[in-house]
Amino acid sequence: MASMARLEMDLLCEAFEAPVPSPAGGSAAAAVAAIAASLVVRVGRGSPDWSEGAEAASAAVALRDRLLVLGGEDVEAVAAVLTASRAARQSEPGGGRPGLDEALLRASLVPLEIAERAADVTALTGAQALTLEPALSPDLRAGFRVAGEHLIDPWSAAHGYLLQ
Repeated sequence: MASMARLEMDLLCEAFEAPVPSPAGGSAAAAVAAIAASLVVRVGRGSPDWSEGAEAASAAVALRDRLLVLGGEDVEAVAAVLTASRAARQSEPGGGRPGLDEALLRASLVPLEIAERAADVTALTGAQALTLEPALSPDLRAGFRVAGEHLIDPWSAAHGYLLQ
């Protein structure tokens, strides 16, 4: 799963319900932040009084696209951890953890980037939410709240992988 970009909402929900490896916390955070970015796009394009609106919309499109890719990368990283963990358990005693440390590191870096990109979405919305077209301002505030307040704690995911 290289990207979540073309999944319909019902299929996306079914993907989260599937057995591991499937989208989980990191992928959910990426999807939520991508939706928030889409709200920024709508407001940026629909607010002629927002002088940076077109630029913010363009940046939000790029962030949305990256977040959707990161959602798929999170699934792949977790799958690699599971594979490497199984291999390490089956290896000879004292044989080390071939590939497991690298897989754990990768699985910790993906949620951190998801959080960074979500913070970038939040930064696009900040002060503008109070000064825009009244009909669109609530959407921008919602995008700000969604991207900034309802994400996974990236340190929890990274910490969990790194402690294994």
